[in-house]
Amino acid sequence: MTQYFSNGFLRGATGDEYPIHAFAARGFAVLSIERPPFFAAANPALKTYEDLNAANARGWSERRSLLSAVTKGVQRVIDLGIADPARIGITGLSDGASTVAFALINTDRFAAAAMSSCCIEPWTVMTVVGPAYADRMRALGYPPATASDRSFWAPASIAQNAAAIDTPLLMQLADDEYLTSLEAFTALREHGKPVDMYVFPGEHHIKWQPAHRLAIYARNLDWFGFWLAGRIDPDPEKREEFARWQAMRDRRDRARIKQ
Repeated sequence: MTQYFSNGFLRGATGDEYPIHAFAARGFAVLSIERPPFFAAANPALKTYEDLNAANARGWSERRSLLSAVTKGVQRVIDLGIADPARIGITGLSDGASTVAFALINTDRFAAAAMSSCCIEPWTVMTVVGPAYADRMRALGYPPATASDRSFWAPASIAQNAAAIDTPLLMQLADDEYLTSLEAFTALREHGKPVDMYVFPGEHHIKWQPAHRLAIYARNLDWFGFWLAGRIDPDPEKREEFARWQAMRDRRDRARIKQ
């Protein structure tokens, strides 16, 4: 599943990192999602963009709305007999990546995931991006860095929920954004979860370098092929990568048996 705008039949969804036609050529059914309007947009009493954003953030209303739209779309494809309910993958950049994170915590629908940016986390939001961003997030209702508000973050923090997340997660990130991923990545890694990260130099929110875009395409195809279909590319240059992923799978399977 790709996100979050579907202007025609996109090459790789918003950000162009998940090549729809290439996935289809490898036997995947691809659902390209167009995000619904903001949850709070239905309230005519909200007159400013700031009020709209604050209402969207309250109780994670916008994230819950988006996840509902995504899961209903996926269920429709399953009901049509197109998708295997045990082998659904989810991808996303920016707002789409936030939906991926929220999905990993609040549903067990997805068997593999990939993000092109990451993450909204307690420490990250109020420190890493800087004081101006922190002030804006506090204005929307997010708690300050000095508050230990686990109940607020319970529905949305990968780091806080890392122990319970088993979905394999691939992060392919720009070097000017990767610091915002470390809180979530470190928590997953410390819990022995299947997570892998790649950082691309000289990149920004939308990655632009052709060699990087090609590498991202190829790795996304390999990642979902491995976790959803058990495929391993025989290319000797990829042997180490697939061996690492297999070790992740074995570790996850052993942990499940112990449970």
